[in-house]
Amino acid sequence: VAVIRAVTENFDTNTSLFAVLLEDFSALFEQEKRRAAFSERRLTNAEDGKMQAEKARKRVAVEVGLRTDGFYLVEPLREFVTTVWFQVLFVRCLSAGNDTLPWRDGLQALTDLVWSVQPLKTAKDRRALIVMVPNLMERLRLGLEEIGFDPFATADFFTLLNRIHRDSVAGFLTIKSPAEVSQANSEKSKFSEPQASSAAKTMEGPDDLHWQQVATFTP
Repeated sequence: VAVIRAVTENFDTNTSLFAVLLEDFSALFEQEKRRAAFSERRLTNAEDGKMQAEKARKRVAVEVGLRTDGFYLVEPLREFVTTVWFQVLFVRCLSAGNDTLPWRDGLQALTDLVWSVQPLKTAKDRRALIVMVPNLMERLRLGLEEIGFDPFATADFFTLLNRIHRDSVAGFLTIKSPAEVSQANSEKSKFSEPQASSAAKTMEGPDDLHWQQVATFTP
C-alpha cells in the first residue's frame, strides 16, 4: 500500500523513484524473511522440546518401573516415588542427560530407597541399612531441593521414612534353627523373671550407637 501511494503521489517522469522504492521493498522483504525464520526456529525448538520431554518421561517411567515393580511400598512411599522422585529424575534427565552423574545418582537413590523399606532378611542387611540411611537421606534431600519441593512436605516425608527404618531395625528377628527355638522355650519356662524381647536383643551390639546417631539425623 505504501509503495502504491508513493508511486501515485510522487511519480511524474522521474524513473529513479522505482529504484528507491525497490530498495525499500527489498529491505522490508529481508526483514520479513528474518522474522519468519525466527518464528520457525521458535516453533521448531518448541516441538523439539516437546519431543525431548516426552522421551525423558518415557525413560524415567521405565527406570522407575524397573526399580519398584514387585517390591512392597506403603502408599505414601509409592506416591512419593511415582510423582515426586519421578519429577527429580525427569528434570535431571532433561537438563543433564541420561548418562551423567546426577542422573545415575538419582537412580541409585531410588534403588536404595526401595531396598531400605523392604523387610530385613539377615543381620548383614540390618547393618547395611544402618550405614546407608544418613547418605540416602542426604541424596533425597538434595533431589527435593532441586525441584523446589515444599519444605513442610519434605519434613513429613523424612519423618515417615525415619519411622519405617527404625521399626525395621527394631523389629528385626534373627532366624533361629528349630533346636535353638526349642532350647529357648525350655529356658523360658525355667525362669519366672521377664526376659528381654527378641527385638531388644537384636538391637544389642556394636552398632547401637551408630543407629542412635542415624535416628536423630535431620535432613
